[in-house]
Amino acid sequence: MNYDNIIPIIQILTPIIAITISTISLVVSSRIGARAARLTREIAEERERPYVAIYYHTLPNYDYKTLIIKNFGRTGAHLGEITFEPNLLDYQGDPIFAKLQGNFLAPSQSISYSFKSSFIQELEQKEYKVKAIYYNSKNKIFTETFKINFGSDVELRSTYRTSDNPEADISQTLQDIYHKII
Repeated sequence: MNYDNIIPIIQILTPIIAITISTISLVVSSRIGARAARLTREIAEERERPYVAIYYHTLPNYDYKTLIIKNFGRTGAHLGEITFEPNLLDYQGDPIFAKLQGNFLAPSQSISYSFKSSFIQELEQKEYKVKAIYYNSKNKIFTETFKINFGSDVELRSTYRTSDNPEADISQTLQDIYHKII
């Protein structure tokens, strides 16, 4: 075999192979970089978006329930349509939270509606499906659906103490607060 003919071919093919491998590596790494940048942007947008929730809260030793709409997100939410199925009306006969449409809900801001005791028995017999449509400052629309059952008592109840030992009452109250936080 004549090596004099092979060496020039190798000298010509070596740069071509190196350029081809470099080009393939550049294309693959740029696609991986673009995908990583897109995922990073999506994660940042998800972290910074508004999160609007609707839930109810009962206070210990009270005969009324409070329905709350709150933005748990890091950015503000512009409220769109809020619907209840079956319809949930306030004491004037208007749909609950209907007048909030178009309002702005800042991060950590909440708006509540307390039901009078005359409504409670009727509320406890139904499960409500709540649909909230809202959007962020870039007009991206978000839709959340919740189920609310006023009859399920999932709230942690506190008992108010009236003993002759204030230290024990303080200790028990702090334990109650701790349990509510976790």
